This record gives sequence, structure tokens and C-alpha cells, in this order.
Amino acid sequence: MQALALLVLFFGQYFAQDWYDCDTDPLCSTVATGLHAPRHLATGGGNFYVAESGAGGDRSNANGNCFTNALGTFCLGYTGGITRVSWGDHQSGHGSTRILIAPSVMNDFEPLGVAGLALVGNDIYFTVGFGVPPDFGPFDKQDWFGTVRKLSNINSNTNGRAPTVSLVANIGATEQRLNPDHSSLESNAFGICQGERNGVFYVTDAAGNCVYRLQDGALTVVAVLPDFIIDGQSIDFVPTQVRLGRDGHLYVSSLVGVVPDATGVHVAQGAAKIVRIRLDTANYGRIEDFATGFTNIIDFDFAPQGEVLVCEISHTGFLTGFDGAIWRVSADGQTKTALVGADSGRAPLFAPGGIQHTDTQFGFIVSEGTVSPTNGKIHHFNFGGGGNSGN
Repeated sequence: MQALALLVLFFGQYFAQDWYDCDTDPLCSTVATGLHAPRHLATGGGNFYVAESGAGGDRSNANGNCFTNALGTFCLGYTGGITRVSWGDHQSGHGSTRILIAPSVMNDFEPLGVAGLALVGNDIYFTVGFGVPPDFGPFDKQDWFGTVRKLSNINSNTNGRAPTVSLVANIGATEQRLNPDHSSLESNAFGICQGERNGVFYVTDAAGNCVYRLQDGALTVVAVLPDFIIDGQSIDFVPTQVRLGRDGHLYVSSLVGVVPDATGVHVAQGAAKIVRIRLDTANYGRIEDFATGFTNIIDFDFAPQGEVLVCEISHTGFLTGFDGAIWRVSADGQTKTALVGADSGRAPLFAPGGIQHTDTQFGFIVSEGTVSPTNGKIHHFNFGGGGNSGN
């Protein structure tokens, strides 16, 4: 594993480009704005929830809230968290409420904080990234980073109990203890999903390149995602999201690291994919390709009819910008259709960070601006059968 894999998770440049404009598309409506680096999403009870990685803190270090290590200078602030967005039929308006304020760190380009969400009844289980290397920094609340936590009683206005936060598991400490891929110590807790029964969850470590099973606070390794061999070099898989499929197996997306070359680095376009990890006893942990031909997948979700919605934070690669794309993939993983960006006929989204289906009419929500400290958005799309086929 290379330290570069953690950096490239949100590395890139703001290149001049015509970005997708939701206001001009009758299939799109913007339902939330002003978010701090929005990432993954969850829906339930007529609301949806968005993870905000935040904007870090005051970079003047006036309060001693900054530290420098091999990854740059990071500054801490309480700018991350989870926001609940409520909306009815989009005609009566919508509103948002921050239900959790959480710590966030940011260097010159990379906000890190709350990333993944799993909504279970009246609770949200969430990941907070960036747990290793050990010289993370002498921050108050640094124990938040690199963990899975539980936000209980999110609907406290209805049950009369105040929301509370508790530690569920420490991904960073587990990386230090087990180092599942037997490489340098790096960890970035990212995706999370509910498992096959109550109390079971699956979590990706985007820098540790593995998927954990979480039950009763205990973490066990389900699989270590193998490196890609590109131009003769081993490149990190960088697992971003994990979902439990209808077939009872796990599906995991890859972001893919950059490839060093004689001039610096380049992006392995088309190398990213979604894999299936078998959970049956005879084949437990076996990894199989499901859908291939992507570049930088940051999230995906299963639509009600079995198709897969795929969100690329960049379609052409970080070194050319955050030209995000949304795809619809057939239930067998064999064909894909571009809905936004890529060859869809619509301009690319700017750095989308999450996708979640919302109804049986192929509606879904997308978070946009996952590298934006203050101007993240949520869009609601309602596609029928449109789009251009890819391969």
C-alpha cells in the first residue's frame, strides 16, 4: 500500500469546465445547498441524511489546532457532521437540520471526517475517516477519527430522548494491530452498510484496502482487496463503498490509486470496478469481478429493480479534474448507461460524493461538491429509461 493512495482519495485540481446545471434539467431538482464536503447518503422515514466531512478549522493555528506530518498541514475544526434533509413533493419546499456536529480536519485539498452512513431504525451508524498513521496529531477528540460510531435517537423530537453518540469500533487501531494487507500503516474508514441480520455491519478501510465485518464491537477481516497491476506496478484498490446484495453477498467499489511514471503519475482510466465478495461458507471471502470499466468510483447503490447506480467522483481521473459521472448498470453487471457526465450528453457533476436510490420510479439523490468546504449540494434526479449505453 502506498501513502499516495490516501492522498489521491480527494486529490485534484479545479479545472475550468462547464459543469452540470441542475436548474436547467427538468429531471433534476436541488434539495440542499451550503453543505461542507458532502459524502455518502442514507434515506428513511421521509427524510434523507448526508455525511459531511467538513471544512477543517482555522488555518492560522491561533488556537493550536493545526499539525504537520508527512501528509501535509492539517487543521481541526468542528465543521463536519450529519445533516437531515426533509422534503415532501418538492412543491412545498424542503428544510435541513444538522443533527450531529463532528470534528473535521483539512489540509490544502483534502477534507476528512464523517464519510459513510447506515440508517437503522432510529439510529445512524457512521464512519469517521483518517485514523492512521500513528503521528496523526495531538487533537482533542482525535479519538473520533478512524472509528465507527453510533448516533442514537435521531428522531428525538418524537421520542423525547436526546441524541447520543457512542463508539462502536476503532478501525484505525485495528489497522495498527492487524495490518491486514501487510503493508505500511494507513487507514481511512469510509463505507458502511448493514449486514445480513441485526447488529452486523460491513465497513471499508479505503487506505487499508480491506473490508471488515463488525458485530458487537468486534472487527474481523472479510477480505483484503488485491492490488491492481497496471503498467507492471502494484496500485491500491482503495475500496470506497460496500453494499449487501440481494444474493446475500457483498459488493465493493474501487477508487484506484494513481500510477507512478517517469514524468510523475498518471491515472489508470477504466481500471476501477465493483467486485462481489462471497459470503457463503464454501467460498467465504472469494472476490469476483461484477462491473468493470470505471475510473474513480466513490459510491454506488442498488436500485429497486436490481440495477446498480454508480457514482464516479471523476470519470477521466483526478489529474484532469473532478468531472463526476453517474451510471446505471444492469443487474448482471454487464452493461452500463451514462446518465450524467461521461457520454450521457449532460455536462459532468463537480466532484459528486454519494448516491442513494429514493423510490421505485428510478429516483435517486446525489451529493455534489465532496471536495468543497462550503458549497456542497444535494440533487434529486428522476430518470426513466434515458441515457446512453456504454461498455
